[in-house]
Amino acid sequence: LTGHTKDDQVETIYMKEIDGGDWMSKIGIYEEFGKLRRPLLDIEKKQIQDYAINNQISWMEDPTNNDLSYRRNNIRHNKLPSEEEGNPEYKESLIAISKKNLELLYKTKKILFRNKNKVVKVSSKDLIQFYKP
Repeated sequence: LTGHTKDDQVETIYMKEIDGGDWMSKIGIYEEFGKLRRPLLDIEKKQIQDYAINNQISWMEDPTNNDLSYRRNNIRHNKLPSEEEGNPEYKESLIAISKKNLELLYKTKKILFRNKNKVVKVSSKDLIQFYKP
């Protein structure tokens, strides 16, 4: 299990947007990846902090989270707040992009699975070769 939150997801999708990433990269952080699980992706960090405070659970912040020389921190502390000033729904729009693209991935997988004999020419552990349309 990891502690990635909705805030991490927003930052990831934002970076993929400004980098011109493809639709799959704009899925962002996957909730499940092999045995890895990220159960907090729908919860904002502030909600977790508030819960910890209200339940007298000690909170430890990574001091590097405020180091603006890291790209993600600069985005977190400067870029995203600026985007939200002009559009208060900006973060939710990034989450919507992620969810739409994840749904597209699931649909694509279903189509490929249903049509694998027509689409996949050769497959192995390290290679998938498709028939050319």
